[in-house]
Amino acid sequence: MTRNEKLKPIHLGEILREELLTPLNISEERLAQELKVKEEVITEIIKKKSNITPEIALRLKQEELDKQVILDILNCVDKERDILAKKYTLAKGKIDRREKKLAELNADLDQFDNLVAKKNSEIAQLIKEKDQHLKDKQQNQKIINHLNKKCQNIQKQARQ
Repeated sequence: MTRNEKLKPIHLGEILREELLTPLNISEERLAQELKVKEEVITEIIKKKSNITPEIALRLKQEELDKQVILDILNCVDKERDILAKKYTLAKGKIDRREKKLAELNADLDQFDNLVAKKNSEIAQLIKEKDQHLKDKQQNQKIINHLNKKCQNIQKQARQ
């Protein structure tokens, strides 16, 4: 290679093919549609048979800017998605902890309800026993009253 061959500038058609079409898998037809030019114009540039006109260069630049804007938007969306994912993870953790605490409280409430039911049953039994004791006491009082009357009658008879 001579010194002149080394310094030979790269044709913009080659840059288009190597930097845009091949890596992004874009056809010449698609690029022509995007730039609103005939496909033959793009083919001639890619084959190094024609140079890029200022108008096509501007359209390429505009297309590049549009893609950059889309890329920036996608980056923002990615960042927002990451933020939302972190918020979701934090919220999910809080919800999980609250659900666990709620389950514990429900278990405690069930134990309390069982204890109340047991105590209510014991109280009902005590009331029943008290009522029976009261009936027995009343019955005993009747017997005592009856016996007292008999004693009084016997004492009256004995005095006469």
